[in-house]
Amino acid sequence: MFTVFAVLLAVVLLLLWGRIPMEVVGLLSLVVLTQIGAVTSGEATEGFGNSIVIAMGGLFVLGGALIKTGVAQLAGDMMERGSGGRPRRLLLLVILVSATLSTVLSSTGTVALLIPAVVSAAHAAGRSPSKYLIPLAYGSLIGGMLTLVGGTPNLIAQDALTELGRPGLGFFSFSWIGLPILLIAITYLAIVGERWLPDRVKPSQPGASPTVDELLHEYGVLDDLYKVTLPPEARWNPASLNELRLRSDYHVDVVAIRALGSGIVSIPSADSLLRPSQVLFVKATEENLRHLADKFGVVYRPYRTDVTSPPLAGRGLAELLLIPRSRLNGKSLAESRFFRRFGVKVIQVRRGDQNLHGDFADVRLRFGDALLVEGPLPKLADLQREKFDFVVVGAPRSGESTNGLTTSGKTALVVCAFMLISITLGWLTPAIAALLASIAVVQTRCLTLEEAYGSIQWGSLFLVATMLPLGTALTKSGGVDFLAGGLLQVVGDRGPLAALAGLYLIATLLGQVMSNTATALILTPLAVDTARILEVAPEPMLMGVAFGAAMAFLTPVASPVNTLVVAPGEYRFFDFVRIGFPLHLMASVLCLWLIPLVFPFAL
Repeated sequence: MFTVFAVLLAVVLLLLWGRIPMEVVGLLSLVVLTQIGAVTSGEATEGFGNSIVIAMGGLFVLGGALIKTGVAQLAGDMMERGSGGRPRRLLLLVILVSATLSTVLSSTGTVALLIPAVVSAAHAAGRSPSKYLIPLAYGSLIGGMLTLVGGTPNLIAQDALTELGRPGLGFFSFSWIGLPILLIAITYLAIVGERWLPDRVKPSQPGASPTVDELLHEYGVLDDLYKVTLPPEARWNPASLNELRLRSDYHVDVVAIRALGSGIVSIPSADSLLRPSQVLFVKATEENLRHLADKFGVVYRPYRTDVTSPPLAGRGLAELLLIPRSRLNGKSLAESRFFRRFGVKVIQVRRGDQNLHGDFADVRLRFGDALLVEGPLPKLADLQREKFDFVVVGAPRSGESTNGLTTSGKTALVVCAFMLISITLGWLTPAIAALLASIAVVQTRCLTLEEAYGSIQWGSLFLVATMLPLGTALTKSGGVDFLAGGLLQVVGDRGPLAALAGLYLIATLLGQVMSNTATALILTPLAVDTARILEVAPEPMLMGVAFGAAMAFLTPVASPVNTLVVAPGEYRFFDFVRIGFPLHLMASVLCLWLIPLVFPFAL
C-alpha cells in the first residue's frame, strides 16, 4: 500500500512540476505499477478501452468539426454583433456564449476560438480586452459544469456510478448546481468586474488596429532592433544569408532587407543575396553586433534613432497564441520550420507577461506562448484559417461577414443535436453517442480523417487511460480504505456533510495546481469508498469531487483556459487570486448547500 502511495505522490509532484508532459507521467506510473505487481498487465491496459476515453475522443472530434465548419465562429460573431458596443452587455454575452459552447466543446477549445472575437468586440466597445478575457475563461469553466459531457470529471463520476450498478446521471443532472453558479458568476462579475479587472491592454478605436510601431514597442522588439549598413563594394563580396551564417555564428537575426536604390523592404530567405552598402534590419544584442562589426566592418545603430525608415513598412504583423494541441509545442522555431510552413517570420516571442530577448530561434515553444509574426498580407490572412496549431489574436479580421451556416456547418450542428438528444433521452451511452458523432462528421466530410486526428487532445486521453490503473492499484492495495478512514477520522462524527466538505476541499485545492482530470481520477475511488463506509449514496460524494476539481478560478495554471488568456490580457498571477477568490468562495458554499439537496445522502 505504501509503495502505491509513493507512486501516487511521485505522480502528483511531477504533475505539479509540469516539466514532463502529463501523458508521459501517466505512462511512467503505468510501467512502475505493473513492475511492482500492483496491477496486472490486463488491468494496466484496461484504461485505453475505458468508456471515458472513448467519449472524450469522440467529443474532441465533434468539437473540431464545429470549429472547422464555422458553427462555433458564428456564435462568436453573434456575441460581437449582439453587444452593440455596450460594455456590460458584452460582459454578459462573453460569459453566456463561452458557457454555452463549453457544454459540448472542450473549455480550452472554446476559449481558443473566442479570444479573437472577444478582443475585437472589446476594441469595438472602446474597452480594454483585459476586462473580458478572465470572464471568458471563467464562463468556459462553468460551462463544463452544466452537462454530463461538459467536463471530464463529469464523465469520470458517471463511469464510477455505472461500475457500482447505480442508475447513473442524466445529461442535465449537473445543471441543477451549475446554473446557479453561472448566475452568481454573472452577477458578481457585472458588479465588481469594472472595478477589479485590470485594463492593461489599451483599447483601440473601433475598427482600428495597432500600428507597426505600437506592436513592436508592446513586444519589446525595438529594444533589440538595429539598422545595419553593409560595407561598400571594396570591402564586401556579395554572399547569401545561408553562406554568412549570421544567426548560427553571430546570433544576429535578419528581420528585413532594403533593396538597393529604393525604399522597398523585403522579408529575407536563406538564399537572399546581401550586396555592398545594403541596409539590413536585424534583431540582436549590441554585444553580438560588435562581434559582427569586428568581423565584417558593418555599421549599426539602434532602430529607434532612425524612425524615418521603418523595417516593416507596407507589410503586416499578427499576434499568434499557441493552443494545447499545437504541433509546435515542445519544438523550436528551427525544428518546426515555421517560416517554410507558414510563410511568415517570427520576430518576437512572449511568455506570460515577459518578452524573450536575444536569440530565441532554438527556444522550445510552450502552450500559451504568444508569437509576433511579420509577413505579406496574403500569408497573414492564411493564418486566420489555421485551427489546430494556434489562434490569431492581434490581426484585423478580413471583413467578410458571416451570413449563416454553410452546408457542412448545418450537418455538424445536426450531428451534435442528435448526440445530445440520444444521451438526454437515454437512447445511447455518452461513449457510443460521441463515437457515432465523430464517425458521422468524418463520413459527411465536415472533417478529414487527418483533421479529426489533429483535433484530439491526445495528452488528455493518455492521462485518463494511464491514471485509471492507479485508482485500481490504490483500491487493491487497501490505500483507498486507508485514506477514507483518515478522512473520516478528521471529520469525526460530524456526518456525511462534513465528509463531503472534506472531499470537496481536497479536490478544489488540488484543482488549482493540477488538471481537473487528474484530480478527479485520483479522488474518485476515495469518494466511492467514503460513501461505502458511511453507508450513504455515492452520488453526492462524486459530485463533490467533480465540482471541486472544476473550480479552477484561483491561479493562471489551474486550467489551460486560464493560461490561454494570460498573454492577450497581460494578466498577472494576483489578478486571478483577486477576481477568482470571492467567486470561488461563493460557488463553493453554493455547491456544498445544493449537492445534498439535489443528490440526497440516503441510499
